[in-house]
This record gives sequence, C-alpha cells and structure tokens, in this order.
Amino acid sequence: MIKYTWLTHNALQNPNAVAIYSLDKSWDYKTWLSYAEGCRYWLQKNNIPSGTKIGLWKADPYMTLAWIFGIIHHGSTVIMLSDRDPKQKIDRLKDQLNIYCIVENILPSPKEGSPPKVDHDHPSIVILSSGSTGSPKVILHTLNNMEHSAQASHQNIAFSQGDRWILSLALWHIGGLAIAFRALYQSATICIGSLREIPDLQVTHTSVVATQLKRIIEHVDLSKLKAILVGGGPIPQGLINRCIELNLPIHTTYGMSELCSQLCTTPAKASSTVLKTAGFPLSCWQIKCSTERELMVKGSPLFIGYEKDGSIHSGLNSDGWFYTGDIAVINTDGSVSILGRKDQMFISGGENIHPEEIERVLTSFKEIKAAVVVPVPCKEFGMRPVAFIYGGDIPNLIERLKEQIPSFKIPDHFFQWPTHIPLFKPSRSSFGLLALQLLQLDQK
Repeated sequence: MIKYTWLTHNALQNPNAVAIYSLDKSWDYKTWLSYAEGCRYWLQKNNIPSGTKIGLWKADPYMTLAWIFGIIHHGSTVIMLSDRDPKQKIDRLKDQLNIYCIVENILPSPKEGSPPKVDHDHPSIVILSSGSTGSPKVILHTLNNMEHSAQASHQNIAFSQGDRWILSLALWHIGGLAIAFRALYQSATICIGSLREIPDLQVTHTSVVATQLKRIIEHVDLSKLKAILVGGGPIPQGLINRCIELNLPIHTTYGMSELCSQLCTTPAKASSTVLKTAGFPLSCWQIKCSTERELMVKGSPLFIGYEKDGSIHSGLNSDGWFYTGDIAVINTDGSVSILGRKDQMFISGGENIHPEEIERVLTSFKEIKAAVVVPVPCKEFGMRPVAFIYGGDIPNLIERLKEQIPSFKIPDHFFQWPTHIPLFKPSRSSFGLLALQLLQLDQK
C-alpha cells in the first residue's frame, strides 16, 4: 500500500503536537519531519541510491528518529545497528549484510520539503537479533507490521496525544522502536531521559525489563504513571507483589523482535494471578501450541521474514504459522504462560526441565534478587540442574522449593552469584562453564 508515513500525516494534521521531549529540548511533529527531510536531502546530495540498505550506528535518539524516516522516505531500508557493538563488528556486518553506507553521529540541517508517499508493504526496517549461536538474525519489518502492532497495543494500553512514553529501551531494540510507533499512532510524545527523570519529564508510560524496575521502584516516584510495561524475560513474583502493594499500573508482557514487540500483555488492573502470566494475545494475533507445546503465532505485525544470502526466508510453516521457540501453556482463561526456551530445555532422568521455571520460583523468594539455572552432566541422570543465586542465605531453601516444584527439578547445588558477571542480561553460557569448574574443584 502506497501512502504517507505516520510522521508525515502527523506533521500535516498535528504539526504543533510535542513529538519528542527531553529536559533540554523538544521537537514538535513538524520539526521532526523537517529533520527527516534534511536527512533525505543529505542522502540525495551524496548520491546514495534509493532502494539500498543504510545502517544507523551511534546516533543519539533525536538523530536516530530523524534518520529512520529520512531513510524510509528516501525509499531505502534502515538497518538498526547496536551502539554496543565495536567498530570491527560493524564493519563485518556492513560486508555481510551488503549495507551501502552507515550513518554515524550526524544530523543534517532541517529542510522544508514534500515527503513522498511510500510503500508500507516494503521491507523498511531491519532489526538484528542474536540467536543462541550468537549469529545475528536479520529480521525484516514493513511499516504495516509496526503500525498494526501500535494499533493493537493502544487498544489494550491507551497512549494518546498529551501522554509521554519514556524511551527506556534502545531504538535498535524492537522494544524501543515500538515506543516510537505507538507515539506516532496517536500524536503522543516520546520522552528521552533516564528512568530516574520520570517525575521531571512528567512521563505517563514506560517499558522496562525486571532489572530496570527493581532499580527504580523504591527510589523514583512512579505514582503518576498510567502504565508500566514489564517484559524481556521472567518477572520475579516478589517484584509483581511490590508493584501491587504500591498500586502501580503494571502490565506483564511477552513478545519478540519477529513480532514487532508485544504478542501478549495483561490488561489494566489485572489480578496478581493474571500478572503471573504473560497476559492475553493482543487483538491482531492468533495463537496455538504445537504438540510439543511450542507457542505458534499468526498476525499482521508478524515480520515478513529473515534475510539470508540476499534472499528473504519467511520463517513460517506451510500453513503460515511462526514457531516462537518458546514452550508455553494457554490457560483456560486465554492467558499465556511462558515456560521457557525450547532450546534451553534439558532432560534429566527422562524428565523435561526448563531452567526458567526454576528461576521464576527462586526469584519469588524475597531474599533472592536474581537466579540462573544451568544443566551439568550427571552419570546417573544424564543432566542435572545447578543454580547461581544473588542474595542472602535462605533458611530451609530445599523445603520451600519442594512446595512449588517437583523434587527432580530442585538444583543439586547452589552457588553464589560471581562478582565478575553482571546482573543485567548475564550470559547463560558463562554460568555453565563456571558450574563445571566449581564442581571439579569440589571433587578434588
């Protein structure tokens, strides 16, 4: 479908609405479009062909938001590159993905222009997501994908003109990019700043992972927020309970890069029981589980495929279903509970064990701030779980675990969290190697 982008539409219909806001400056929608047009003009002036891939790297949020639409209006595809990746890796990706050029830390002067209509079914945005092997998946999205996701999100969590959603996740993550499109849908505002600035920025909405929420819940006034979207992995029950005690508007959610962020989200004022789940599918999605309990999805925000060797591979089965790689249960009320990654499940004595299930139980104890469970070889059972925990000593830990999970799922060993591994997004493989080293020391 050929039509104006939501940015162009907003600049024409609501030019003075605040689009991007930080404590030191702000852009209305007309200004945002003028900077996007400046980027498009820069590409034309430098003879960058339309239809090419253009990478974005190490640009601040204002620059990035301008360049995204400058590139799309140019008729090209924007490749969202991680600021955390070193130059050597970026150069390697440039060659691997056939990126024509990479824009880095530049914002051309704004231009008044007439942005063209663009094809909303064309692959406009590429998100790179690392798989279990560490090789990036090249995930292709259209504007229609992003817009349908934003519309479905708004039906569940209203985000309208005058509201402010803080950009608490990087724009090269689907979770950050989705915030921008939610703002564009209703002429709302993207806020730029730290989570500790939520009161000063007058933020109304935020997206966080559990670790981020833990860091601010007791130190930042969150009472004015209309919605706190918490995802990115298991959420400790103790954290959910604390949000309920503080009457915070928490929404648990589940999604992934291929799905334009949200697949399932809990509604407003959900019960503590529902908040233990990933919520209900948004209106744009169909879901079911395979015979092996793998979650399968269909829907309009679903990516158009992975790019590999210059070709697009849909990633769907013959009936159009996408296998998420996550083991799940669809509960009787329609909510979804995610048990863990299919590729992280291991078998112990003939029983399937999902490390994430054990981690959720461990972090439900208030004494434990974080937990990682990994398998180690065992002569008798094949594999057995061991756990690394961050927190104080826990009286009667084994007995308390037996109240919530079967005995065969209880880790054989509990180790203290190593000081050299960060709490935020720790590497599971690092714990696996460390567990083997510690067990070898115990045996000497």
